[in-house]
Amino acid sequence: LSHHEVELRIADLRGRLESDPECGPLLKPKDKESAALRRFIRARDGDVDAAFDQCVNVLRWRKAHNVDLILQRDYEFVAQDRWGMAYWHGSDRFGRPILVIRGCRHDPSLFTTETTLRYLIWKLETKLSEVDDEVVVIFDFINMTRHNMDMRLVRILIPLLLSFYPERLGVCMVYPTSQIMWILWKMVSKRFDEKTEKKFVFVREQKRENKFLRLIASDQLQERFGGTDKTDYGVDGIGLVPPETLSVSEEPGMEPLAANGESTRVHGADAEGHRSRGMSDQAGDLAFSECLGPAAFEQFAMQSEVDF
Repeated sequence: LSHHEVELRIADLRGRLESDPECGPLLKPKDKESAALRRFIRARDGDVDAAFDQCVNVLRWRKAHNVDLILQRDYEFVAQDRWGMAYWHGSDRFGRPILVIRGCRHDPSLFTTETTLRYLIWKLETKLSEVDDEVVVIFDFINMTRHNMDMRLVRILIPLLLSFYPERLGVCMVYPTSQIMWILWKMVSKRFDEKTEKKFVFVREQKRENKFLRLIASDQLQERFGGTDKTDYGVDGIGLVPPETLSVSEEPGMEPLAANGESTRVHGADAEGHRSRGMSDQAGDLAFSECLGPAAFEQFAMQSEVDF
């Protein structure tokens, strides 16, 4: 499509969304911008009808699960962040930010699939509120064992990224590859088109430097991926603190703050702050009903696994 044709289709899509009685009230100024609508057009190969349907699905999803509220709930994710499960670090040669997700730091016995999915959505939403670009994701499976496996999370997460964040995933690099990774890939990629499949790059140990450094400059790449950056857990200094060791001292009614002035309160903590959000605690999960609560999560999970 020529630039003129794309702009005409963007205008058509914007007009249809604004005039739709359901979608119109849900649109934010940023949703109407050409850059945002262009992603939907591109994701659906120029088909305005398909792009409109996907926009509607995204708006419904964000409303049903109160996704916009997640940015106001940083304190929900203190445990996962300190545990070093995921972090933003550097950018690739095209300036796209890099999200590293560490498989060895996902423990399904500590963090439920629901909790982890909410955390990763929060991580993504936080960055996308600052940049209007694609992102690079590195699935870091170094030192990952069967204990860290969460098949349901894998089946939901990738369709979620592609369905509800169209054309936001630039490249997804999986390192190191193994037989288990190939089995997982076969499970989740059955319905991917060729364009989507090309976004996933599987990196073998022997070709680590070649594949990573082609996309990411060495000073932006951590040492364990073959780069020269010695930063260990992310540019914001995330420390690997086991969730059970997290505690905060506070006076009644006071919101505890970290050294950088951010809240350190962990949702579900007792008066002494000893219980961490993200632990295997059904009461804590059930208390979270405002944003992707358990009932809504089950409905969303079924939709993601079946419909994509």
